[in-house]
Amino acid sequence: MVESIQVIDDGDSMAILGDLEAIDGFLQSHHLQSLAEPINPHTDRGYLSGMVAQVLGDRALSGKWVRQDGKAPKALSQYDLHRDQRTGLSAGTVLVKDGEEAQGGQRFLDGWESALSPVMLTNIGALITQYELQQTMQAMVEYLRRIDKHVDDILRAQRDTVLTNMVGVNLVIEDALAARNQIGHVSQTTWDKVQATSLAIAQTQAYAIRQINVITEKIGDGSGVHDLGTDMGNYRDQINEWLAVLARSLQLQDASTILELDRVAQVEPDELDQHRQAVKTAREHRVRVISENADHLLKQLDQTAEKANKEVLLHPQQSPRIVDYCNLIKQDMAEFGQGIGLDRSSDPLTSRPWLDAARDTTSQIMETSREGIDTARDIGGQVLGKTLKGVGTAWDLSGRALDRTKGGVDNARDLGDQALNQAKELGGRIADSASRQSSEILHNANLKKRITHLFHPDEHNQDPQ
Repeated sequence: MVESIQVIDDGDSMAILGDLEAIDGFLQSHHLQSLAEPINPHTDRGYLSGMVAQVLGDRALSGKWVRQDGKAPKALSQYDLHRDQRTGLSAGTVLVKDGEEAQGGQRFLDGWESALSPVMLTNIGALITQYELQQTMQAMVEYLRRIDKHVDDILRAQRDTVLTNMVGVNLVIEDALAARNQIGHVSQTTWDKVQATSLAIAQTQAYAIRQINVITEKIGDGSGVHDLGTDMGNYRDQINEWLAVLARSLQLQDASTILELDRVAQVEPDELDQHRQAVKTAREHRVRVISENADHLLKQLDQTAEKANKEVLLHPQQSPRIVDYCNLIKQDMAEFGQGIGLDRSSDPLTSRPWLDAARDTTSQIMETSREGIDTARDIGGQVLGKTLKGVGTAWDLSGRALDRTKGGVDNARDLGDQALNQAKELGGRIADSASRQSSEILHNANLKKRITHLFHPDEHNQDPQ
């Protein structure tokens, strides 16, 4: 037997309407049973649920809501669903035969075409968003229950008035949800009270994120391993407290958004689809901000563990303690992230054993020593080579100097011989000149004597008396 099921997908989750057996067969064939929850507009007393139940009647009782986790988009990719450009929803009919899908198409069959009008598709799209928010709310409630943190006590202990006022915000939202379920819509009075809480919720979220960032900076502020090992336990407690505050604020904001969609569908139905897309965009932005800050903390934890492992030789007790706390905080972040659709699971960090550090350090010292010896040997060889080269150079210079010295002696001998010869020649010249002068003087003297004898012959013949 062939049955038709109607699929409406908004990209984050989808609603499947039709025969229960056919829906279960479709989910089972794609291994999506664990992701599905029943849609029962008759038990959910919200305004949107009431409108869907009024139009679809009993056909809505067997519906299933399926969250996306990677499997659902792959399952839908083989069907030719029609994407509405105005709403962004993809919708169509899938034919199922004997519990397995037969084909997909763009047309709604078996009377669904008139039931699923554009207005009704918009309402179902908003209802899908409400189911997504309800899932996140429930995940945050379960998270707070697991970590056993009394958020109201944490908030009351704060000095900031915005945080202490969150206790009252919680009461306002809970009362508004109870009133909606009781009367089937959100009254103006109820909505005025809810609307007044939006600022306090947003401020609390920003404050909690800021406090987690402050702790992240403290972990990475350059403190020594000894001090950090003492403080990590306290840092973990503080992070968990602010994660609890953040979880409660997200829970209350999602509840406020559920009330907001009901209120818009009631008083401004023409703007419902735009409003649905706007609140989804705002929520994606909040999750992205939380994701970025979570990644910053996780990166800092990795760096801190690496630093601790490097100093395990000096701090054998504190270093493993730091790594253990880094792993615990990462587990806390992964557990928190699951509730808002963030996968921050990772392999645990490993502590470096002290003996391994000691062995590696010894090996490094020996290696450094060997390198030092090799370096010294190389330097010594270089010095010896330079010394021998210097000796050879000095020997060459000495030989050159000796050659130059011999040449100088020979030159001096030649110069001396030249000077002696010149002296001899000069002395000969002087002697010759003196001889000539003596001869001239003697000659002149004889000449004078002869002249005197001629004129006075008797003077030279008389004997002395």
